[in-house]
Amino acid sequence: ADVDMIQLQLKLQGAVSVQVNAGPLAYARAFLDDKHSSKYPAKKVAELKDMFRKFIQACGIGLEFNERLIKEDQVEYHEELKSNFREMVKELSEILHEQIYQEYPGHPSWLPNTLHVFCAISGTSGERYGSF
Repeated sequence: ADVDMIQLQLKLQGAVSVQVNAGPLAYARAFLDDKHSSKYPAKKVAELKDMFRKFIQACGIGLEFNERLIKEDQVEYHEELKSNFREMVKELSEILHEQIYQEYPGHPSWLPNTLHVFCAISGTSGERYGSF
């Protein structure tokens, strides 16, 4: 199936835009920041950290697909998405005390789970993104 570029861009914008990512970052600060994480069960904190890692990987993969699909007139828009993504990764990496994003390493085995997380957060089905 073909990738639905409009849906992909809407989901990416919702996930990485400066206005919106205060939501995910607010959760990260509230539950994973050093001042707060000790208040919660270690297992739940670890699960949430893992979900953030998958979310970031899914956004990165979405940006990779978008970059391959865009036309000349969308390059600036895409660069803005990438810039917002880098800022979000930087802040989450600081909160988690680890580098949480690596460049897309090919066709990783965790891709289906990552896509599931991206779709769950964005409220869509993965079917519209086509096959990987």
